[in-house]
Amino acid sequence: MLLSVAERARTRKKRSGALLLSAALLANLAQAQQLPTGGQIVAGQGNIASAGSTMTVTQNTANMAVNWQSFSIAQGNTVNFVQPSASAVALNRVLGSDISVIQGALKANGKIFLINPNGVLFTPTAQVNVGSLVASTLNLYNADFMAGNYRFEGASSNAITNQGNITTANGGTVALIAARIVNTGKITAPQGKILMAAGSQVTLDLGGPVKIQIEEGALNAVIEQGGGVRADGGLVYLTAKAAGELATAVINHTGITEASSLTEKGGMIVLEGDRIQLADTSRIAATGTTGGGEVYVGGGWQGSGDLRQATTVTLAQGASIDVSATQTGNGGTAVLWSDIHNTRSQTRAHGTIWAKGGAESGNGGRIETSGHWLNVSGLQTATTAPQGHAGLWLLDPFNITISNGTSGTPFADTPGDDTYTSATTSSILASDIAAALGNGNVTIRTGGTTGDLEGNGNITVASSIAKTTGGETTLTLKAHGNIIMEGGAGITSSSDKLNTILWADSDGLGQGGVMLRNGSTINTNGGHLWIGGGNGSVAWNGLTVGNGYARGNYFGLGSNALDYTGILLGTTGGSGISLLSQGGDIALYGENSSNANNHKRGIFIVTGLTMNSGTGKIGLYGKNSSSITTADALYKNAIEIGNGTAASTTITSASTAADAITIQGDASTADTQNPQGIQGVQIYGGTVISATAGGGISITGKTNAASTASDRSDVTLGSVSILSNGGAIIVTGQSAQGIRFVGDAYLGYKAGTLITASSSNISLVSDKATLSGTDKLQSSGALTIKPYTADTTIGLGGGAGTLQLAASYFNTNFTNGFSSITVGDATAGAITFGGTTTFWENTTLRNNATLAINGAVTANDNMTLTSNGAISQTGALSVTGTTTITAGDANNVTLTNVGNSFTGAVSVVSGNNVAIIDSNALTLGAVIVSGTVDIATLTGNLTLTGAVTTTHASANAISLNASKNSAAGTSTGGNLLISGGSVNVGAGGTAQLYSGSLSGSTGLAALIGSGTGNFRYNADETTNFSVGDWTALGAGRHAIYREQPNLTVTANNATKIHDGAAYSGGNGVTHSGLINGDTAAAALGGTLTYGGTSQGAITVGTYDITPGGYTSKLGYALSYVDGRLTITVAPPTRNEPQDAAIQAAQVLPSINTPLRQQPSQAGVSEGLEFVEIPPGTDGGVILSSVLPPEGRTQTRVGNVRIWVEEGGIHLPTRAERQ
Repeated sequence: MLLSVAERARTRKKRSGALLLSAALLANLAQAQQLPTGGQIVAGQGNIASAGSTMTVTQNTANMAVNWQSFSIAQGNTVNFVQPSASAVALNRVLGSDISVIQGALKANGKIFLINPNGVLFTPTAQVNVGSLVASTLNLYNADFMAGNYRFEGASSNAITNQGNITTANGGTVALIAARIVNTGKITAPQGKILMAAGSQVTLDLGGPVKIQIEEGALNAVIEQGGGVRADGGLVYLTAKAAGELATAVINHTGITEASSLTEKGGMIVLEGDRIQLADTSRIAATGTTGGGEVYVGGGWQGSGDLRQATTVTLAQGASIDVSATQTGNGGTAVLWSDIHNTRSQTRAHGTIWAKGGAESGNGGRIETSGHWLNVSGLQTATTAPQGHAGLWLLDPFNITISNGTSGTPFADTPGDDTYTSATTSSILASDIAAALGNGNVTIRTGGTTGDLEGNGNITVASSIAKTTGGETTLTLKAHGNIIMEGGAGITSSSDKLNTILWADSDGLGQGGVMLRNGSTINTNGGHLWIGGGNGSVAWNGLTVGNGYARGNYFGLGSNALDYTGILLGTTGGSGISLLSQGGDIALYGENSSNANNHKRGIFIVTGLTMNSGTGKIGLYGKNSSSITTADALYKNAIEIGNGTAASTTITSASTAADAITIQGDASTADTQNPQGIQGVQIYGGTVISATAGGGISITGKTNAASTASDRSDVTLGSVSILSNGGAIIVTGQSAQGIRFVGDAYLGYKAGTLITASSSNISLVSDKATLSGTDKLQSSGALTIKPYTADTTIGLGGGAGTLQLAASYFNTNFTNGFSSITVGDATAGAITFGGTTTFWENTTLRNNATLAINGAVTANDNMTLTSNGAISQTGALSVTGTTTITAGDANNVTLTNVGNSFTGAVSVVSGNNVAIIDSNALTLGAVIVSGTVDIATLTGNLTLTGAVTTTHASANAISLNASKNSAAGTSTGGNLLISGGSVNVGAGGTAQLYSGSLSGSTGLAALIGSGTGNFRYNADETTNFSVGDWTALGAGRHAIYREQPNLTVTANNATKIHDGAAYSGGNGVTHSGLINGDTAAAALGGTLTYGGTSQGAITVGTYDITPGGYTSKLGYALSYVDGRLTITVAPPTRNEPQDAAIQAAQVLPSINTPLRQQPSQAGVSEGLEFVEIPPGTDGGVILSSVLPPEGRTQTRVGNVRIWVEEGGIHLPTRAERQ
């Protein structure tokens, strides 16, 4: 049993006196035993020699066993073991009946085992200096020893007592093994191990990770450590185990135990037993210059590991434990633990525990004080770190109430006994926690067992915890069951940040919620606030929090006592609740999984909550996973904010993050019994949710898609303002139940609030959305309405579709002023318009299926149609701004309603066959398709500003038609204007570009290219160029004008020397009026013919040459102009002389033309002259000195006779020729 402080002090004095008396008697008995006697080497080799006051035992093998009749050393005497190495082991077993009394010196360079079941006493004069020492009252068999199996066993109840000085070499071991061990002397093992094991069967492992282990306990196992134990940087392990459940193993610690290091990290100290007391004089230290060590009293951290868990652990006032880092590194770990699952377990901690971080670097360490019942009144803890983060103090009792009463008072502590009433609540002073938070982090944890119901493992905050000193720290309340803050209680900090974690249902049994009653307050002063649950952990903002939800138990709610809630904030009536973080994040995770027939909510914010995170973020995550098996007429909501009362809730964040405020509610339960209502998120009651610094707001709800509840939706918003001055606002419904606006809901901004103007992008994402006439979505940002489920169809203005968007929404609920409106997304199903629908902002319709405009649609700004299906219409489309169309390469675009009106440019990003009609002028931007293009204005210009491109290679690949209603031959109505655009078809394809006026079709001729022959005139889209005189259109671009240009064919003049023959044909023609580089060959068909008076003319005179016979192959209007034929008198001619090679022209162009004599033509005079004889005059040419050809007297050339006379040539006169 444990005694009171006064009684313990008296008992220590009596016990010490008895021990001293016993030692004196034993010393007297051993006076004749100056040195060990009767030594016999029974295993291994060596020898024993004595000389005066010294005995020398020489060991020649690694292991040697010696049986002694007695083994004592008188004061002034020495026993010296000379061993072959430091690892050599000498076993010394006493067979006689005397206790071993060591008053003198025991020396060895190796390891010494001393076994005496009668007991071993090291008196104050003892000086032990060995490599290692093992002293035991339990036996060790020679065979086990020689094999290195150090398994000690025996029934001896005698003690091993040290009052002297025991020192080992560096890294050495001191192991004291007996049923009872008492140390009041000094034991030193630098960087080694000091082991004390009180039991009846013990295994010692000098090389393994588990150094010593008690296999069987002793009837009254006791370890009393009242001296000095020092293993610098090493291990001190005190373990006592009792035999049987009725016996108790006790460790009384009144001295100094150290495993500190001046050069490295601190070592480890373990106290393992049933009852462990650290008296007021106790000093335990495992400090280190590069990091704190570890101290485990009664168990491992949170009961982990293989250490046996104590039933009673006491740290008296005045006692201390220090695992600090002295220079660099983190503080270590200090644990005071008694089994929290044992209803008789208790931990009292009233002294001092330090686990500080290094002065130069490092974080604070860990401190735990845990027990089924816990009393920490007056305990001083410190886990501070001057250059790092504070460490942790963990408290882990069964139930806890934090109050201003006396700490631990509910414990029934009977004087002289350790019994108390089980399952009672431990009380912890709020002021003690606040003081500890000034020196480090604090975790208060409760335990429980499977099947625990409400009332077990709870933490109740009944009084305020007000941190007023120190730097940033963390308070964690981690409950097996519920966490409850009573009205008026608070958790606050006025000195740096106080991260606050309320972690309920930590065992994941679904029986722990969090309730904050009206008037409670949490203010973290810049720290983070997390409320939730889960039997695992995750990292969140650098903190360790639960991996799940606070899973609510029953909480009575005023007159409504049927509420099962994961997190309940507020009750009906009374003042509100404040959750303030001033820059830290706030996150709440609440779930209800109860199947009871009642109201069930994951998070229920009843009334009057003020939640403000400053620049931090806010997240509310609710879940309702209850499964109904009986008829249920009540509500099942994942998150419910507001209860219909006049008091409103405000949720405010000044974070700039995209997820500044996140609200997610999942109520996808097995709703088989038709409850009254089921909603993922329900917000009403005048709630105001504001992101005041441009942060985003996301609200997401989900219910059972098959629910038939009368009041059901994924998200219900009524009398709520969801406001942001710049961040995105997204409301999402994740099932078929959709989003409901039930009146007076504002998204974006609202007059009279913190946010009166907004540039936020607002999105409604749901397969179903309904709005009332008083709901307003308003912002200068973008508005998006799209389905949540892929392939969900959309109906606008009464068109067919699952997601119905009434035309009135775009005129009444969506306040004019958005930068754009988008309906659908890349996964949406078919979009169908019904009646008349008007859009006032830039509008985008987007889906993954067909888009049908079956009603009149007016877009008073830009319009974008993006689909992965055919786009068609039966209703007119009027767009004031630009129109951009994307349909995909395989899908047709057919917008051919004659009422269409596109004021801005129309562009087609993709499509197959594209046909577009504009009732008036049209500007055409880039068009990129895989099929044909047929774009026309009924009247007005068609202006091409972008590239029109298709890979199609047909004769109708592209048709661009300006003023389609105008017929061929009409130049007015509209022209095709090229303003930086181009037209491109596939290889072998044809582009037909229809225009009106030749002069008004700016850029068209340049686009086609002068001289290509790809121009047609006096034609329109009805013209068949494959028939008649037309030249068929070939591959490439062709300009087709309605206007018809004139082409004039003029006959060339001709002359003829009278030769008596009739004239026919002509002298060719010239052309005028060809344009665009057209050639006569390309423009004219048929065969050129000549007519007029010239045909058949013989006599000298002037005649008409009339051209004709051409056809127009390009559409020119043809006209002809006559030419002139002139027949003139023939000039003189001569025959070629037989004897001469004189060549002369038949027509003498001039007078005095010389005839040159060929060198071979002797006799021809060089002085001969031709004289031109004008028509109608006489004259001739006389050639003299020319011999006439023999036998020829006359020659006729044409109608002129030439007589050749001897000596000359005579050309007859006119009279002679007639």
